[in-house]
Amino acid sequence: MSTADECKLPLSGDARPVVISSSGWPTVSSHDITESSGITSVVDMEIEPGSEPLYILASSDATIWRVSGARERVAAFILADNSGVAGLSANVVHAFPRTCMPNFMHSYKAAVHLIRFEDKETITADQLIALARDVLNRVLTRRFGVAPLLIDEARPLPNSPRSFREGTITSISIPSGARTADMSLPGARIMSGVGDAGTLWWRFMASHPGGVVDIDPSTVITTKPLERYEVLPMEGGFAQLIERGAIEPIGWRNAVKLADGSIVIGRNGQNEDCFRIPFVFLVKAPIRMPFHPAIFSMSDPRLVLAPGVPMPEGDLEGVCIKRGPIDEAERVRLERGGRC
Repeated sequence: MSTADECKLPLSGDARPVVISSSGWPTVSSHDITESSGITSVVDMEIEPGSEPLYILASSDATIWRVSGARERVAAFILADNSGVAGLSANVVHAFPRTCMPNFMHSYKAAVHLIRFEDKETITADQLIALARDVLNRVLTRRFGVAPLLIDEARPLPNSPRSFREGTITSISIPSGARTADMSLPGARIMSGVGDAGTLWWRFMASHPGGVVDIDPSTVITTKPLERYEVLPMEGGFAQLIERGAIEPIGWRNAVKLADGSIVIGRNGQNEDCFRIPFVFLVKAPIRMPFHPAIFSMSDPRLVLAPGVPMPEGDLEGVCIKRGPIDEAERVRLERGGRC
């Protein structure tokens, strides 16, 4: 595996360029790539039979690419240095700083900026997507001398022509671009539970429907070590800590699930599906803070440390932490979103 400090990609030669520029993969790895964004995903890639060599340029998200099929077709696999690949020979894998790697969503942001002063009331979401694709295709064609195969999974959010949700691909086939979305990979663990932990697992799986895949670090080519998550990112980490008895919910926010599947926080429903979201936690043992600790996309949860319990490890920026014990009035204030 080669690495580089500069953004000088190796020449593609006669190989067909394939640019994968989606993001937001729905399957979480059991291991994190050190110094990654905090969430390392897994995507299965099948190389279809054929004689044409392939030059694959992956997206910049922290990802473990599991390659299978006609792997002898891969002349070069270019990935960000916060990612890894399994199933290929190290001599065809080249790692670059993630800032060198194209991210298709950046093209959307550029297109949105472009139309800010032009036709902002008349352009449609489909036109905006087409504009972004055209910009990226022209840039890459100049780079490679031939139009690349561009694989993306961007689409507009319902009723919002200015917003885009990112990809939900769990597996892709190269070079046809066929993909499977919103499904779990073989061997993936579908996380679930009961009570407050079950609520948090449900939310975690809604964001990551592919589940959690156990990775063998010895099979992955990467420039950085793979380390097993002590606790999973986001709501999954808090669900694990509840199940381990390390934290205990002591405050909740009301929420309703509407017919379209969206969640409204801080509202009591009548005909809708009502439930409670744990939001204030008593920390009863030493813990590591999960990556991206926002609960249900709300502000960070409130933590109350039991007497003698040390500050949590990990990134605590923006996290509300108080020393206990606290009285009922303070508990209610935190439950209602009060600041530390």
